Amino acid sequence: MDKNSSVYTFGFAAIVTIVAALLLGFAATSLKPLQDINADVDQKSKTLLALGLFEEGMPAADVQAFFTAEGKDGQFVVKFAVNHQGEPVEAGEKELKVLELEPQVKNVAEADRKYPIFAFYDSKENFEAKKATQFVIPVFGYGLWSNCYGVLALDSKGKTVNNLVYYKHGETPGLGGEIEKEKFSKSFVGKKVHDEKGEVALTTHKSPVGDTQVPAISGATFTMDGVNLMLKTYLTIYGKYFEKNNQGGGK
Repeated sequence: MDKNSSVYTFGFAAIVTIVAALLLGFAATSLKPLQDINADVDQKSKTLLALGLFEEGMPAADVQAFFTAEGKDGQFVVKFAVNHQGEPVEAGEKELKVLELEPQVKNVAEADRKYPIFAFYDSKENFEAKKATQFVIPVFGYGLWSNCYGVLALDSKGKTVNNLVYYKHGETPGLGGEIEKEKFSKSFVGKKVHDEKGEVALTTHKSPVGDTQVPAISGATFTMDGVNLMLKTYLTIYGKYFEKNNQGGGK
């Protein structure tokens, strides 16, 4: 065959394209299990971060150990899901691997939504007795420029904040982007979720007063509005679970 002909050129290009596609497909298939493991570890590390248990450079095996029946260092994390009424519901393995709320609520009918929640047990005794000492819930919503993803750690009754960590967003650096900073997170520690009437009242405010308000980030009004809305939304939903749980009807 004439190597200078157009037929040869197109044929050679077609063969190279097919071989490259096969190699890429093989690589993607081969790497998928590892990618899935890395994604799972990354999501679990966010929960441990909210609980104050994650350390930079922590081995993946240590991260995953907390979520096993054996636990790690006598501490355990159990993930389950609740519906919009705060009732524990059956959830498949794929649903339970998802930390971020976006795929759980986007284009899903309210009655079919499943909200992940993490129960933390600080001892084997409490684990066996199913007496959680903390809970972690994801929070999700839109700020000024982007979707913001966070995790909120609460006490065993769901009434006091132990930590709030925003780990992914596209907000303006130096303004709304400050939600990821430790200073903002720490301002929530010890704050109450509800007011005297039992309504969800945790919020940011320019002039915070009382034990349900934290200082808003100056110059980040729209981001703060987003934070306030997502806190109100998900604390109300998960609050139904805590109400039932505090009455002896939950995990």
